Amino acid sequence: MRGGQLPPRRMDVIRGRFEGEGFSSEVVDLFMAATRDNTNSAYASAWRIWSDWCPSRPSLKRIARLVYIAPLCPKRYPPLKGSPIGEHPMVVLLMKGIRNQNPPRPKYQSTWDVDMVLNYLRGQENASLSVGALASKLATLLSLATLYRASELAGIDKRSISFTAEGVSFSLSKFRKAQRGGALQSIFLKKLADEQLDPGRCLSRYCEVTEKYRTDKNSERLFIGSVGQHPHVQSSTISAWIKKELKAAGVDTERFSGHSTRGAAASKAAASGVSVESILSAGHWSAESTFTRFYRRDAAINPSTSVAGAVLSLGKIA
Repeated sequence: MRGGQLPPRRMDVIRGRFEGEGFSSEVVDLFMAATRDNTNSAYASAWRIWSDWCPSRPSLKRIARLVYIAPLCPKRYPPLKGSPIGEHPMVVLLMKGIRNQNPPRPKYQSTWDVDMVLNYLRGQENASLSVGALASKLATLLSLATLYRASELAGIDKRSISFTAEGVSFSLSKFRKAQRGGALQSIFLKKLADEQLDPGRCLSRYCEVTEKYRTDKNSERLFIGSVGQHPHVQSSTISAWIKKELKAAGVDTERFSGHSTRGAAASKAAASGVSVESILSAGHWSAESTFTRFYRRDAAINPSTSVAGAVLSLGKIA
């Protein structure tokens, strides 16, 4: 730290701590790799606010004034009166008071009609779409069928895709957001009767039309840009693609983001009679309470047995 101020980047502080403890550069690199890029991005803005405000040894009163970012502190600063800052009884008490006065709430109190989006996508024939339009449709279908986040869609391994008469399978090239162990996730999507709503056939068409744009630099991931050098796209681009499709289908995108497909699809699957266990597994939620509180919304559709089959089936109970 210079002049009592923190370095501008959070990961620089963490790296400096490990280096200061005598670990080799190779080991430090492994320590740094344990924190995923999405996590770093999520903390980046809060860290900038903290580092601009916080002295090298903050007082308890000053922490209380900016307690909403106190969770960043425990492993970065010396103990305060014998306790890590984030575990100090007064800080814990403040956090409980904030939670009680302003408990966490779902971003959405209701959801949009998945069938409205499916009807729109059904009218977008795979064979007639441009590369960009096909990518948007595919991203939307896959997000609904798999409950994947945009970051997970961006991580689909192009090399793992395998088509059979029964459907399509593929794997991710990186761990899912909340995954703490186990292998990289693979998924199988059964072929659907409706060709224009079948993610597998849309995926096959996308692989076919993008093959001429593939090079050693962009052959690893499924989704690539439709112009220029056709680089791998990031999660923000995929989310924008999905949001564009939702808007074209009539969804209020001033209110709902591309990420809302998880809640809408999961709610439709639950209303169809798909088991909670299957939905939790598909959405990679560890607890039913998380799904119920933040994602499950009222919906009424025809019964089905699988998440993808339930979500991508049209028609409602009269």
